[in-house]
Amino acid sequence: MRTYIAILALFIALLASPFYMADASDVHGVDVVGGVVTGSTIDDTTIGATTAQTGKFTTLEATGAVVFNDAGADVDFKAEGDTDTALLHVNAGSDSVGIGTSSPDTTAGVKLQAHDSAGAGLVLSRDDTEVTAGDRIGGIHFKAFDSSTDGTKIKGEMDLLAETTFTSSIHKTAFRFRTAEGVALPATAMVLDSDANLIIGKDNIATHDGADTSAVNVLQLHNGTPPAAAVAGATQIYSKDSSDGATNATLAIETEQAIEVVGTFTPSHKLQIWINGVEYHIQLDAI
Repeated sequence: MRTYIAILALFIALLASPFYMADASDVHGVDVVGGVVTGSTIDDTTIGATTAQTGKFTTLEATGAVVFNDAGADVDFKAEGDTDTALLHVNAGSDSVGIGTSSPDTTAGVKLQAHDSAGAGLVLSRDDTEVTAGDRIGGIHFKAFDSSTDGTKIKGEMDLLAETTFTSSIHKTAFRFRTAEGVALPATAMVLDSDANLIIGKDNIATHDGADTSAVNVLQLHNGTPPAAAVAGATQIYSKDSSDGATNATLAIETEQAIEVVGTFTPSHKLQIWINGVEYHIQLDAI
């Protein structure tokens, strides 16, 4: 009887063990409940030391760096979701990452592709209980390496900024686009504000640099450097101070078409336009 009791106690202890080897049909399987990974062992028991083995984990904790596919083999890494079997898929063969797809785009330079039957989306969130005017909510920055001691520098960015302090009913935002010609990003930029105004040449989101805040659907050009010459197949439109001097910006145009000397002008048509709040007719001579 004592022998039977000892055998039964040993059997119960084996069933309660934190891990056990699978049956003979899966001799490399290892089930772990609450096991802790340390180095290359599970609870100080080495797996896959000399041959490939399969680990089945209920809870997995790593106390140090974890490297998958250290050998650089064409072996993928996949994390499945509740219903999406390719929630995260690292494709080793194409050196790319897919979200929602196991076959991410292999076009040269593409490293990440998100896919969803309803249209994939990316959410960038600001984890802050208070957002004030000028705060950055999210953005995408583009970097490239140069030969300076600083190495990689930002060469362009697209940010979403708060126009005003957020309240329960006001959440006005604006997109700011900036590209760099030199080492640093320029102070001037292109801004698309919450009223669908496109502002070129300034980026002070909070004040719009004196812009008329009542404007909606307006293109606003700030003085810059005029073009040195016409461009083939193009018309260049910009803002420039008139001959009256500074603070007298007006519309300027550089066309490929040369200006012609007026001969006999016979007005045949007219065009109504608004200039500084006044409506005018411009007489036209049909060619």
